Amino acid sequence: MPAVLADLGATPLAGHEASIRSLLRLAGPGEEFAPSASVQAEGVTVQLDTAAAVDIGAERRRLEKDLSAARADAAATERRLATPSFVERAPEAVVARSRERLAAAQAEIARLEQRLAALPGSG
Repeated sequence: MPAVLADLGATPLAGHEASIRSLLRLAGPGEEFAPSASVQAEGVTVQLDTAAAVDIGAERRRLEKDLSAARADAAATERRLATPSFVERAPEAVVARSRERLAAAQAEIARLEQRLAALPGSG
């Protein structure tokens, strides 16, 4: 898989790039390298071009399905929290869990939207 090993030169691993690439089966970036995933470890950011390894259409459909579910969860929780009788009558712990659930759903929405935008062929 094509990869860029960013900041490798600033680590004790600097002299071992060829071995790292061989062990992890990473190729050098080609002319049309388009990073679609990254991971950080030991001060090195590994940027990967997963276009050849991942079915982008299937990944887009999966992310859109997950995004739809997260939006539905957030909307339902917002409606519940917008109901005065729920907020007034429910135990504070239940209201707090609902607020936490809304915050988690909103964070998941942001994460999924970012992942969708990062897919090749997006926007």
